[in-house]
Amino acid sequence: MVSSSETERRLLQRDADARAQARGVALPAAAEHLAGAPPLARRCGRDKSLAPSAQRVEDRGVLDHVSFGVSDLARAAGFYDAALAGLGLVRLFSKERGIGYGPPGAKDEGFAILAAGAGARAPGEGCHVAFGARSRAEVDAFHAAALRMGGLDEGGPGLRPHYGEGYYAAFVRDLDGYRIEAVCHE
Repeated sequence: MVSSSETERRLLQRDADARAQARGVALPAAAEHLAGAPPLARRCGRDKSLAPSAQRVEDRGVLDHVSFGVSDLARAAGFYDAALAGLGLVRLFSKERGIGYGPPGAKDEGFAILAAGAGARAPGEGCHVAFGARSRAEVDAFHAAALRMGGLDEGGPGLRPHYGEGYYAAFVRDLDGYRIEAVCHE
């Protein structure tokens, strides 16, 4: 029987391997120096001697990255190129199986789309990803571009006081049904 921690380790490794393949990294060479390392070190490529306490949470965001499996990579790329441009995000890599986005000059992507073909499935109700915006104008630009590229309106730009004071956001569904948001905290 496989333990839950072993299952989690395998899932983390599978995710890391899929991201590496999308970037065109040769897996055996990329992972060889981390063989036998704890799962976090293997996943993040950190030195296995680095104590977890040295990897301060406040030095990183809550999430390292998010990726969506999409049915048609080229079509989804057109959508996300336009929608994320309004937030100042650009393509950081573009490979046959995946495309990553982040701020210009960033080392790693914070968001990626991966070719999943017919197996692409958006999660159900209650799940969405919110992209940070620096201004109302960026939220507006994100929403307008997403609708222009075929996204479905899930709530136009505006204040949402029930989420918090100064919470200005817009919601859309992308071409594969993922619910996404752009939000500015004023």
